[in-house]
Amino acid sequence: MFTETFEKIRDNFRLMFTEVFGGGKSGPDYVGPERRAGERHRNHGRGRRANNCKSISLLSGGEQTMTAVALLFSIYQVRPSPFCVLDELDAPLDESNINRFVRILQRFLGHSQFIIITTTSAPSAWPTCCTA
Repeated sequence: MFTETFEKIRDNFRLMFTEVFGGGKSGPDYVGPERRAGERHRNHGRGRRANNCKSISLLSGGEQTMTAVALLFSIYQVRPSPFCVLDELDAPLDESNINRFVRILQRFLGHSQFIIITTTSAPSAWPTCCTA
């Protein structure tokens, strides 16, 4: 059951990563109980060659956040949750990445409710999908 679920999430993640980053390839690898899956995470964004893969720890804060967003929504595609709380998710993101996040978030609003906590001024994209 674990392997089947992991493979679904990995397949979803590869598609979601490409959407979030506008290209590139990425994917977590399960390598067994002696190592954590995150230790073998491969990531190369659009315009980067496969031999220029980065460990997730070498990505910028915004890239790490968008990678986490891709993983979160990849899991949601396998098993949606009725609600989700996201705290300060937008802090390391610039306006274009916030807009990408909001576009992805809108696809999941029919399945889940999202509470988004932020201290930044609301980008123009927030009011179209989020109400208080």
